Amino acid sequence: MMDEIVFKQILAGAMESVSHAIKTQDPEVTMGFAKNLRDEIEDEIYHRCVIQKRKSAKTVTELRSISGLGLFACKQALEESEWDINAALELLRKRGL
Repeated sequence: MMDEIVFKQILAGAMESVSHAIKTQDPEVTMGFAKNLRDEIEDEIYHRCVIQKRKSAKTVTELRSISGLGLFACKQALEESEWDINAALELLRKRGL
């Protein structure tokens, strides 16, 4: 899931591009901006939703193999440590896991 801050950043960039395209009042420029904007948004969404999810899954798997703990405990520790594997390990140690 894309977080609210990232979505707002994408939306702000989109609004800026649309505003510029409207000011030019040139249909070709407007269509060009619209296509580029769509491509940029699709790329950003793909990166945030798909690639980040793959990295997250890989990090959870790595922490599970190091700690020997279950999926939920590892995922929760990683989320609480902002996906820093060393910080997550320390957090799990502090919890006695």
